[in-house]
Amino acid sequence: MSTFGPGYDQNDDDSSDSSSVSATLNDEALPSAGSDSEYIEDEDHDEDTGEFGNGYKWETFKVVSGANYFPLNDGVGTVLIGLKQGQEVMISGSYRLQIAKGGIKYNGVHYNASWRNISIWHPTCSSMSPIMSSFYADWDERTFIPVEASRTSLKHENFECILKVSSRCSGLLDIVELNSTFKDLWIPQDYRPEQGVYTKPPFCVVNKDTLRDTTSIAALKISESWHKSISELTLFHKNSPHDMRVVVLGGKNSGKSTFLRLLAQTLLHADNQEDEFLYFLDIDPGQAEFSRPDCISLSKVGSNLELGNHLGQAEVEQVREYYVGTSSPHVFPTKYLSDVSRLVESFNEENFMGTALLNVPGWIKGFGVQIMNDVINRFKPTHVVFIDSNSRSEAFINELQIKPTFSTPQREEYEPCIHKIDGYHGSPTSGIHSRLHASHLRLFRLLAHFHKTENTRSLINYDFTPLIRKAPLQVSFGPGPVKAFDIVDFNDTVSDDGFKDILDGSVVGVFRFEGECETHQGGKFPILKQGASSESFVSLGLIHSVNTKESYINIYIPESTTRSVCSRKNSKWLIRRCKTATPLCELFPSNKELSVFRSSELPFLSFHKQAKYEFIWKVRRNILRRGHQNR
Repeated sequence: MSTFGPGYDQNDDDSSDSSSVSATLNDEALPSAGSDSEYIEDEDHDEDTGEFGNGYKWETFKVVSGANYFPLNDGVGTVLIGLKQGQEVMISGSYRLQIAKGGIKYNGVHYNASWRNISIWHPTCSSMSPIMSSFYADWDERTFIPVEASRTSLKHENFECILKVSSRCSGLLDIVELNSTFKDLWIPQDYRPEQGVYTKPPFCVVNKDTLRDTTSIAALKISESWHKSISELTLFHKNSPHDMRVVVLGGKNSGKSTFLRLLAQTLLHADNQEDEFLYFLDIDPGQAEFSRPDCISLSKVGSNLELGNHLGQAEVEQVREYYVGTSSPHVFPTKYLSDVSRLVESFNEENFMGTALLNVPGWIKGFGVQIMNDVINRFKPTHVVFIDSNSRSEAFINELQIKPTFSTPQREEYEPCIHKIDGYHGSPTSGIHSRLHASHLRLFRLLAHFHKTENTRSLINYDFTPLIRKAPLQVSFGPGPVKAFDIVDFNDTVSDDGFKDILDGSVVGVFRFEGECETHQGGKFPILKQGASSESFVSLGLIHSVNTKESYINIYIPESTTRSVCSRKNSKWLIRRCKTATPLCELFPSNKELSVFRSSELPFLSFHKQAKYEFIWKVRRNILRRGHQNR
């Protein structure tokens, strides 16, 4: 039986089709009641997939204010949506969903009405999953209609399902003021709201009436191989007395991230245990799921998992995190492999008897294969899922060296189960799919990280005012809190002015450490000679400028972490410069408000125009031309 999954992001390095199985949770966890097949045994195929004639059911759902769409007029755009039997609604953007009456099916999982909220993220650059109306799957039906509904014309007996939709974020759409590239990342560019529909929240109902062309919205259907694989993994998760370790392998755009999102949702919502959680090892710094930009991490993910493609905005419990300093593992391969090894070692020290998922990068050629072999043999998976999307994937499988058996403290010698499933084989038709690439999504993650002012389970606040308009923190170095600077893979001796130029306008990692670290004095800058053994990554920072005369730096740190940083007055700090790209829109906003300053007064910008091949080394391969060949 085919089902829908959360959005596949063609521009994401790791995403594709998805599937689902069953879920059962009570009101104290996510209110799920199982899979489609568990309750709708006689439903035909078209109704299950959402296909309707030549299109989809969600395309024909017409929003009528006062009839099936009821704004609560609370100033933030909260609405009630009524669905009749068999209806579907597609909601783009970022929102919180409460089921006030009946039930829904989302990604093939049935959820009952409850006071609980489910956070869902549907960016337009990803495929989206429709919300299908269903019934309350229990003996005694309960309703959770908010008291504010009494001030509307809603008659709950007219609908099988009633949804309360509210904003997950505040200020999310204001990112367009900072960078216009993201003007339609959450709300389609050609969206035309129906009369009486509040247009300011970061979500909207999309259909044939609100969009000129619904083909810009990709609704995802799932292959049987995905459905079968997730079903088998879920069954093993439920019945195994030992731990379960799953790694998903494949090339870029093959579907690794989306498969893991679907699998995590299914596993966490599959039974009635509200304290259910799993470990998620995130070792793809370019398209991380739960790590901060250019980082890898080990996280604990619970039943409050946020659904869809949240582009790294969901809040989870971080167990360990390392700043790689680049989105591509091949830039610092030795450092990357060392960080990954420490991360896997941290996971092994947990002695966890539950399920762990491993998210890997799509680097499947050359040295990347050697790294994957090392990571897999350290992780010791019980299940290996290969997503095959092209001929290169087959060559990658042949180059892998997976041991026939593994052994861990949790279980004796075991053979890993191998799953081979199909990958993504289509190309999106939406303009934003082709306009927004992986580099743009990495930029969004970085901007959102620096401008996130508050992050709670109920609301995320953003303030996308350019950082240059704000006052940076002033932190002294040397005898001050910053005890050392580290430039990764840079061993040249430079003057104070040269070192200042390296730091000005750069994104850096901010680390806290205990004890002492070995440094040598490069002019006024204490330069790290040997790292401190107890250093821990705290935050990313953006250096506005460096004052070498008075020995202090001006640095921006995300407001959401500034308080915790400033509270550690007696801590010792390390500033590490790697390869994280600085977003130009932060230091030189597009509104040209800094054009009144002379170039000499902008420490973070150079007005020197670079020649075509300046600072670029081109290595010529040793190829014999025709006249050089031996006759």
